[in-house]
Amino acid sequence: MAYTFGAGTGDDITWGAGLSMGVSDSATLVTGWWRPTTLTATRGLWSAGNVLGAEIDSTTDELRLRTDNTTDGQWTTSGVDMAINNWYFLAFLVSCQNTTGGAWRVWRATPDTPPVEVTVSVATARVGNFTGNATFYIGNKGTGTVAFQGQAANVAVVGQSVGTNRPPLRIATYGSITQAEADAVRDQYVIPHWRGDYTQPTPFGSDSGDCLWLNELNVGAAVRGWRSNVYTADYPTVTINGATFTQEGPPRVARLLAPPHICGTGL
Repeated sequence: MAYTFGAGTGDDITWGAGLSMGVSDSATLVTGWWRPTTLTATRGLWSAGNVLGAEIDSTTDELRLRTDNTTDGQWTTSGVDMAINNWYFLAFLVSCQNTTGGAWRVWRATPDTPPVEVTVSVATARVGNFTGNATFYIGNKGTGTVAFQGQAANVAVVGQSVGTNRPPLRIATYGSITQAEADAVRDQYVIPHWRGDYTQPTPFGSDSGDCLWLNELNVGAAVRGWRSNVYTADYPTVTINGATFTQEGPPRVARLLAPPHICGTGL
């Protein structure tokens, strides 16, 4: 099942992610299915706070990516090639560090073609330190009025912060993403999520900050969030603002781990 956004410009689904995304010394992976019914520049697919995230670019079949800085960093994609009324699986990996910089990797897939990494180019160089945000939004840019127009489903978030080369994403140097690291994230998370498989083993370290939590939004709903950090409840509070549940589902049904949260030590 999916949710429809865009009847109101303020539509979104939001929850606390458990750690600050987009801050210096962090890496975040977002995966999910989106089906645009209109392609309008600046409409937000997802965000952490009001800035960090992905939106429809001025070249409306492509995407613009932003980080939150004094002068916000901006990147554009080439190869996403979105068209209305089609489902696309998209995955976004961003790594931030005040000294090193910021880096993005993006994968695109369709119901019939597996994820392929697309080109990401700098549009505006960031100036100043990175500002993070711990509130995740689907279908908008934070509290903005630029709601995505269409459906979104099976959206997952995986986060890593502070320690390097550690589960779950194993980024060795924040602010950069090597091809080997990108390929490892693709194989462990991106391709399985495209298949609808959220049951693959997830590596954990002994640090409690490595715990991933899976959030199910209502029975049968298709919006899920994975967060890494200590959290005191099985489910975070999820708020639906204007987005409406629809029977029009994504190409694949998500298969989930049970129970809804998984934590452990060792690898």
